[in-house]
Amino acid sequence: NVAVGNGIGTSIITAKFGDQEAKATLRVTEPEPKSITKIRIHPSNKTISVGENITYTAYGVINDEEYDITSIVNWSSSNKDVARMDGKVAIGLSAGTTEIIASYGEGDNKISEKAVLVVSQPNENPDPVPSGDRLIWEREVIDN
Repeated sequence: NVAVGNGIGTSIITAKFGDQEAKATLRVTEPEPKSITKIRIHPSNKTISVGENITYTAYGVINDEEYDITSIVNWSSSNKDVARMDGKVAIGLSAGTTEIIASYGEGDNKISEKAVLVVSQPNENPDPVPSGDRLIWEREVIDN
């Protein structure tokens, strides 16, 4: 049988056969920074309005396979006046453009990726009919 790590932490693995028992400790750790060769951010380009937010996901490439590393990267915004980060969530503060940055590791092993986030002013006069749709208004007049 094979033990598979599902998340970071420590588990005790116990094997029993008859009246004999053996135990082993399985420790799952974060991947080493040098083993992640690239980070991909989703979404890579997005537009939101002031006051809206968007959740980002980071994928680390290890041996040509992608793994969700959202919880272990450091998230930041290049323009904190336009958007601020609350963990993996960007919150639009004012109109403008910023880069959302996911970084992992330190020093020579530090890698990062950027995604463009445009924050626009909310539309004060929204189009009441979505583009490509028609509005049919019927009026019925009743005389007494």
